[in-house]
Amino acid sequence: MLSRRKPGSKRQAQAKFKVARVHQRIANQRGDFLHKLTSQLVNDNDGVCIEDLSLKGLASDPSGARLAKSFTDASMGEFRRQLTYKSQWNRKHLVVIDHFFPSSRLCRGCGAVNGELTLSDRHWVCRCGLVHDRDGSAAINIRDEGLRILAEGHSDKRNARGAGVRPPMEAVGVEPRIPRL
Repeated sequence: MLSRRKPGSKRQAQAKFKVARVHQRIANQRGDFLHKLTSQLVNDNDGVCIEDLSLKGLASDPSGARLAKSFTDASMGEFRRQLTYKSQWNRKHLVVIDHFFPSSRLCRGCGAVNGELTLSDRHWVCRCGLVHDRDGSAAINIRDEGLRILAEGHSDKRNARGAGVRPPMEAVGVEPRIPRL
């Protein structure tokens, strides 16, 4: 209704106020959702693995304008910022995987990389015979790579001669805290 109001009129000022209030309410709802989601992720898990995406590249995708708009609406940068500071605040692990890691093209069975995969391919079959759902496989590969990076960062697991110093998890009777999918 704002576009139908006469410029400079009192009703145009009222309409501007109503539109601004609607936009503010939507922004508050999105911020509240992001805070609740990132808090739940950090509180429920000891470690979170995410992929470092090129947000500018995703937002300026010329082939899929609707997809680009949804990435900007989703506030991915704000999500990562909140996840980073909340994981540091709560002393939890946050592993960020490089955006050049072939998460959706990597076979988790044999380790082969499918170079001919396009964005329209949602499922693909590896030469080892394993059938992959693109998004599910990417999530598993990101988790596995994050756990590998996290394990490399802990030098206290080996003694000076290279042998493990901690008993295996099964011997102690403790389950791993980050579940495998």
